[in-house]
Amino acid sequence: MYAYDSTFDRVPTSGQYTVDDLVGRCTNDPLQTDLVRCVDFVLGGFYLFGTQPFFHAVELWDPSSEHAAALEASVKRWTGFFREHRTRLLGMGRMLHLRRPTARFLEAVAHVTSDASEPLRAVVGLVNPTSRGIADNITVSLYYAGLAPGATVVASVLNADAAAASSRPLPAASTRFVVGRDPAASLFDVVLPVKVDAFSYAAVALSLAEVPVATTRWAAAY
Repeated sequence: MYAYDSTFDRVPTSGQYTVDDLVGRCTNDPLQTDLVRCVDFVLGGFYLFGTQPFFHAVELWDPSSEHAAALEASVKRWTGFFREHRTRLLGMGRMLHLRRPTARFLEAVAHVTSDASEPLRAVVGLVNPTSRGIADNITVSLYYAGLAPGATVVASVLNADAAAASSRPLPAASTRFVVGRDPAASLFDVVLPVKVDAFSYAAVALSLAEVPVATTRWAAAY
């Protein structure tokens, strides 16, 4: 919630968030029975909101633990994900606040860029902190992504093989949406029908696939 509320007037990467003994907390949490999945869920929640966790512990995990390799893989996956997208999107782009965290329902943000050289225009981060699966329609404005009404974007799932990733957040592996086409949304919006499993997250990429004909003709004229 703090990461959500404190980033209306500053970028998410302007601060770090301390995480005390993450493995110990996941081990002692009665709601979490899978250590690797719990750690991966926490990491996903931080990085999808564009924030950098600062781990405060003697060691992140016991090197001799049977889960050591899987825990290391989770950390590498998420730090790699953050490095890959932070230049134009995560933390450095514009973050849209979609669903405020309440620990009772789906939490959502979108990181967007209007960089015309970048096909990937948005990364939508979805986090479900509840003990039940949630299906919902998430409206994402692509105005700040520089996309005009009629532009076509392709939605695809990122980090789908991660431990705490939702099994099938989109109706298909990749789905096409037209900006402003949904009658329930405004002129610059797309509506994503998503489903996020209990105690899991989803990262959805929105990539530009086709610009509207009118926009193409206008750009050519000038």
